[in-house]
Amino acid sequence: MSLIAALDELTDLLTTAGIRAHIDPQKVTVPGAWIAVESLVPARLDGSMIARTKVHLIRHNLPTRQVLPLLESDLARALTVITPDGDIETDAHIATESGPLPCFIIPLDIHIERIA
Repeated sequence: MSLIAALDELTDLLTTAGIRAHIDPQKVTVPGAWIAVESLVPARLDGSMIARTKVHLIRHNLPTRQVLPLLESDLARALTVITPDGDIETDAHIATESGPLPCFIIPLDIHIERIA
């Protein structure tokens, strides 16, 4: 499986859970999710690797008491299809042209087998 195929599979899983997701930050709709690849780690001698990703669950900039329940709901839906590989960041923001948007960030390792 290629990196793009693995990311497309993750995007499809999140979409099935009711979260519009994209790997291109320019194409993310809010509310939605942006999947960013942070690094690639060689896993074995056979050429397989681990893509260390972060799933950013993004919401419009609202007062904290309004946005936290929305982000919690998004998180609950995401956790029906993925299992985090670490702590979920809850005090995060994504910079946009119109200002920062609140988000939760889920670390996720994707195992990619070598394409034969």
